Amino acid sequence: MDKPLPDWIRSWLNRPGWQLLVAQWLLLAGLVVLSGAFLVYGEWQQREHLRMQQQRLEQLLAEHRLQLSRLPALEELQLRLQHQTSVLPVETESFGSKLYRAGGVLLRWQQQPAQQVVKLQLDYPGLLHLLEGLSPTSRVGQMAVEKQAGGLITQLTLLTPEEERSE
Repeated sequence: MDKPLPDWIRSWLNRPGWQLLVAQWLLLAGLVVLSGAFLVYGEWQQREHLRMQQQRLEQLLAEHRLQLSRLPALEELQLRLQHQTSVLPVETESFGSKLYRAGGVLLRWQQQPAQQVVKLQLDYPGLLHLLEGLSPTSRVGQMAVEKQAGGLITQLTLLTPEEERSE
């Protein structure tokens, strides 16, 4: 321990006490500010990321609004739909006669609220012919096709039109 202190330490030790105290507080304040900056930097990065995401979403929203403004109004679409349904041909042929023409056999018919479940046996071209012959107002809700030796067994769920449901 006979080594002399380095010159830079000796010059600090020879300073008045108030200067040493100020230097310590400045060093401590610098460390606190530096560590606080690291904490705030993460929050700042997250805030910038959210701001960029918000701008991107606002731009996307503006594009969607522009696309929606180009579409016709709901009332106009309803009028078009009413016009299209009014010019549809009236169904004159029954489902049974269409099935007979398609070469099919009715296995089961079940009437349920707002739908009809029909089980048929027919070949593939006959099924296509039957589906093409369905009225544009009737909708097929579900269809299951099973291949068997005698042909295709098809189960159709036909949804009843809105007019029939309201009665």
